Amino acid sequence: DNNEIEEFRIENLSKLRAMVVQNEKVWICGENPGGNSFVELFVDGKRKTRSPLGKRIYISAMEVSGEDIFLTGRKIDNKNKDEMENYFLVCLTWDEQKENLSEKWKVETESFDLGLDREVGTALLPLNDGSVLVSGNFRRYWKLGPSQDKKLALLPPESSEGFHFDGFLARFDSKGNLLWA
Repeated sequence: DNNEIEEFRIENLSKLRAMVVQNEKVWICGENPGGNSFVELFVDGKRKTRSPLGKRIYISAMEVSGEDIFLTGRKIDNKNKDEMENYFLVCLTWDEQKENLSEKWKVETESFDLGLDREVGTALLPLNDGSVLVSGNFRRYWKLGPSQDKKLALLPPESSEGFHFDGFLARFDSKGNLLWA
């Protein structure tokens, strides 16, 4: 009777933020002990690639659809002292032939100068046409999308005090363009 169990090891992982299983692939998103976020791909229990995302990036949700990997959450940018956390949405793509993970597109956001702001992406749903639904919450007025030359949504909070969070639902096409919010 042989009771050997093969160990599935993830090196330098201090916090697991998300995991998606897709056929024989296992996608892991987490942080190392230094607080740097990363995405890793395992195939048959062996690490195929590891792609760093950066420091002070906190993943709330990860979904995989075909070769696209969608990530959302919050990030802290040291450039603006009046910002607490900023929403982000990024689409990575996996090139099987080159065994390479690269950024396909990302969504930009803008805040107003109204004090400490916080916007967070919380859930994702990739759709069959390559678009993605994303939900989240926010506390003060903010712009989902860039101001220049592209479609954006101006999202106001329910109350002007900014004590409570309001939710949002948005859809982005396969190129990261905002369709509606």
